[in-house]
Amino acid sequence: MKGDVKFMGINQHVILEDEEWQVKGDGNMQATKVFDSQEEAVSYAKEISTYEKSKLIIHDEDGEICKKYDYMKEPQ
Repeated sequence: MKGDVKFMGINQHVILEDEEWQVKGDGNMQATKVFDSQEEAVSYAKEISTYEKSKLIIHDEDGEICKKYDYMKEPQ
């Protein structure tokens, strides 16, 4: 409906920092949660992004963005 305000959650990033895969919200200095593997971190971040209707940005070991997912749209 035109004029409706939709909640948009905080985009989530999966990054490697201090030899741990971390899930961090945009602008957060501290990790939401840390994991031993990138797969575990991505799975957790996907849950948050889906719930909050936000984007998930996955970084590789060098910090470069390697994948992006958009969970901002309502499922059809």
